[in-house]
Order: sequence, then structure tokens, then C-alpha cells
Amino acid sequence: MTDPERPADTTRVDPAAAEQPGVESPRRPSFRQRWAHVISSTHPPRQWAVIAAAIRTADAVPSDEFGEPVVRGDEAWCRVAVTALESPSSATAAQRLPDALPQRCLAHADLLWAWLNAPAVYSHDGRIVADGLDLVDWGTASDEATHQAVENLLTQAQDAGVFGVRGYRVEAQVVDTDDAHAGYLLVARPEFGPGLASTPLADEDLNAAQATSPVDGAVLMLASAAAVVDATLDIHDAARHRASTSRLTPGDPRRGHAFPAPHDDGATTTAEPATPPPDPPAPTRNPRGR
Repeated sequence: MTDPERPADTTRVDPAAAEQPGVESPRRPSFRQRWAHVISSTHPPRQWAVIAAAIRTADAVPSDEFGEPVVRGDEAWCRVAVTALESPSSATAAQRLPDALPQRCLAHADLLWAWLNAPAVYSHDGRIVADGLDLVDWGTASDEATHQAVENLLTQAQDAGVFGVRGYRVEAQVVDTDDAHAGYLLVARPEFGPGLASTPLADEDLNAAQATSPVDGAVLMLASAAAVVDATLDIHDAARHRASTSRLTPGDPRRGHAFPAPHDDGATTTAEPATPPPDPPAPTRNPRGR
């Protein structure tokens, strides 16, 4: 499997141009640059499974070819990870995941963990993606800080491709009562048309106060958000189905008839002419009359 994220204009050298005097060949990007492009781009779920396998492969390498320890995110680590993206075993393991966002919300725990714990772009001192999301202690943080973390998670997880639903963009809106925080609404907004809002959610419906770490809470929050979005889409689809089946169509037995329909017993009947009424009796002559 080739690396789909490798920019062609910077990784391929034109031999003819390289042979011309005075023409400088383009420099091949470093593995850190290539990893930065991978981790900052949008990928379908199947490709994210390949990336997750590549991260595990790089994390399992303790030292480089010179015996120096490999630090997550450095050039040696990125070289192993980027090279592992082309591993056939990684591609095989990813076949069970879809190649595009599904019609119900994706929140695959393994992909979310891999994304949140991946070395960040040009990471230093072990920085990971989660460090740039302003995550919080979900049980004790202020309403403002928690809402910011929820927005960051929803936005960047959808930008990465590890969370979301086909045809919609998920947003979080704060519900205020008398200028006080009262919870959230999740809105599934299509490309065109009005958004589909969930029922009002209390904080505990979305945020996992029992989370053991900010990253653990982020995974649980996205899983809860996916369940809410799916329920909202189910309600919308059921309402559309009821509306479509309630429309009367020609031949619908609920439509009125001008005359009663004849009884159909499977036999062919021939209409008989109506019997004319009998002639009125002749008038009786009055015996007194002349």
C-alpha cells in the first residue's frame, strides 16, 4: 500500500531536472514533516486503523540503529511510523472498518485513543494531540472550561475523521436558564437545511465525571455524544417515515367512494335489466254514474 499522504511534488525527484547544471533538486521532506502531514489531515476510518497500527509499531521500537533510545515524535520514531503505514499487515487489519463515515455516528474507541495519544505535529517533550485540546478534569472543571473542551473535541475529532456521521456536522450548544448554565444541546447540521437538535442534555448526560483521566473522559464524552446524535437521527427518520406513509395515494382504501364498491367474490357477474313496475289498475266505473 502506498502512502496516500505523501505530497508528490516534494517526494519525487525529476531525474532530468537533477542532471541539468544549476538546477537544484527538491529536498525530500523529513519523516517528522511527513508525520506532521499525516496527523494533521483528515482520514477515513479505515485509514485511521492503519495509522493506529503504525503508531503501535513505532511505540514498540525501543532504540534506533545506533542504539540510541527512540523518543515518541522524533525523527527515528516518525521514520518507523511512516514506514509502517505501507505495511500489508496494517492494511489487512483495517478492512473491517468503513472507508467513509457511516450513516450513524462513528465513535470507535480504539481510533479515538490512537488519535488522542498520537504524537502531535512537531511534538517536543512527548506532547500528544490531546495536549492541544484544552481537556479538563471532567468532574471538577468550570462550566466554561468544560464547554470549551467539548467544542474542541467535537471540532477537531471531526476534522481528523475519527468521529462523525456522513452528511452532518455535529455541534454543541449551551442551554442557559436565567443566565445560568443548564446543560447542552447537540445539533446535527446537514450541509443544506435546518439542523436537527437533540433533547436538552444535563451535564452528566454528556460529560463523564467518573473518568480516570482527561483523555479517558474525552473518549467517554465522544461516545455519549455519538449515542445522542444517533437517537436524534432515529427520531428524525421515524418522523419522515410516518409523514410519507400518511399521505393518501390513488387506490388507498381510506379514500371515499361515490358509490359502494360491488362485492367481489371472484365470480364474473352479468348485470340483469331492471324489472319494470306493474301497470296501474284501470279505474272502476261508478255504478251511479250515467
